[in-house]
Amino acid sequence: MNKFTLIFEYCLDDLEASNISKSSQARITHEFSAVCLDEVLPEIRNFLRGAGYEIDGDIRIADKE
Repeated sequence: MNKFTLIFEYCLDDLEASNISKSSQARITHEFSAVCLDEVLPEIRNFLRGAGYEIDGDIRIADKE
């Protein structure tokens, strides 16, 4: 089984209403284990949604041209 760690770091400078002091940084970390690609892609999708990205559709692997 393979272990994956996805990290999203961002700066809170642009947030207007925040209890955290300006120029603070935040981090989202998502760790998971998977055996095959069918298990990895949904985890990546969930990570991106947790980081604030809107995902409309499926994430898939495309052949390189």
